[in-house]
Amino acid sequence: MNINKFGGASLKDAKRIENVVEIVKTQIKSPGVIVVSAIGKTTNALEKVHKAYVEGNSQGAFEILGQIKNDHYKLCQELFSEKELEKIIHDLNDTFVEIEWILEEELSDGPNFIYDQIISIGELVSSKILAARLNQETVTATWLDARDVIRTDNTYRNASIEWKETKDLVNQFIPNICAQSDFCVTQGFIGGTSENFTTTLGREGSDFTAAILANSLNADGVTVWKDVPGVMNADPNLMKDAQLLKNISYNEALAMTYYGAKVIHPKTIKPLMQSSIPLRVKSFVNPEAEGTYVGALESELKYPSILVQEPNNILLKITSKDNSFIRERHLAEIFTLMNESGLVLKLDQNKPEYLTLCVGDPYSNIEKFDKDASANFNVEITEPVDLITVRHGDEADILSQLIGKKILHKIIAQDTIQYVTVN
Repeated sequence: MNINKFGGASLKDAKRIENVVEIVKTQIKSPGVIVVSAIGKTTNALEKVHKAYVEGNSQGAFEILGQIKNDHYKLCQELFSEKELEKIIHDLNDTFVEIEWILEEELSDGPNFIYDQIISIGELVSSKILAARLNQETVTATWLDARDVIRTDNTYRNASIEWKETKDLVNQFIPNICAQSDFCVTQGFIGGTSENFTTTLGREGSDFTAAILANSLNADGVTVWKDVPGVMNADPNLMKDAQLLKNISYNEALAMTYYGAKVIHPKTIKPLMQSSIPLRVKSFVNPEAEGTYVGALESELKYPSILVQEPNNILLKITSKDNSFIRERHLAEIFTLMNESGLVLKLDQNKPEYLTLCVGDPYSNIEKFDKDASANFNVEITEPVDLITVRHGDEADILSQLIGKKILHKIIAQDTIQYVTVN
């Protein structure tokens, strides 16, 4: 059995959805599992619904939701006949009403909890649309609510997987579905708690869902379909002569995603690596092309210079208020506060007199961290900064990327050079 994942860009309009249907029919072996993201920019729009609601603007939230609904209805009109349209619109309405019930009530739960209940709707409706469209073809597809099989804790917006329960549920549901249908169509990014509350796995987490299912099912492989040829050694927008990496090891993929490469979600590799399940990154624009293979290689390859540039990070310089060295107890306190604020560590260097950190701030909580840490530490914040990472190369390989930038921090380690820069 194979797991195939299609992201929002592959589903952004009727033409793209028809292309996915054709890929499923001609390129994907059944039985298997298809994991999908929300359509196009739906998640961004749903975040606006959430923002309006938690700020007390329910009318504004309803107006944005109304536009989201209309966009999906128009898409369905292009994909389905009048008879089929009535059924799919009814199914979508049953899903959208989950948000409407929330918006009709006064805010009584935390914003992160509300976020997950609202944002998850995007994947639910996109997967229903794709399953319905596939069932018009020569293949059969059964829709599965991922919240029934992906069991998580209640860390809303970035839930952790309860692996034993998840594996049990996945193997309870999916093999039976695949015994009766060509494909099981489900959602990426979302899960559910034991209390039946919806959770999300972190932004862009649909790749991770595919890896969770593959690990749980001991699948033959995972294919992630992107709008790029595969994994490149640099962003083609930054490096004109960027080249496709046809084969990379799990370890190299882990390093690239850790340092900010966006083609594969950072959490995806470990579950596959644990079970030696290969990953292929392919282009939905050119589905016949080979793409990139990620797996266990007999020996580490000789790679070209790999450049990863990640903008909009934060540089922190932390010193203790009692003028003592930054030691183990200080580090424990600092990293606990980082975890509580949802900061994502990208780079760290500890010197006796101060600690340097480069972090991501996906939940806009840097002010909370600063306030909490300031009880015992002096915190110097510089934002936004770019984190530029070069693997298997030297400074000569990225001189063009450093032009006009001020280097705030630099670390050289084996096979890796990192720069924190500002324009």
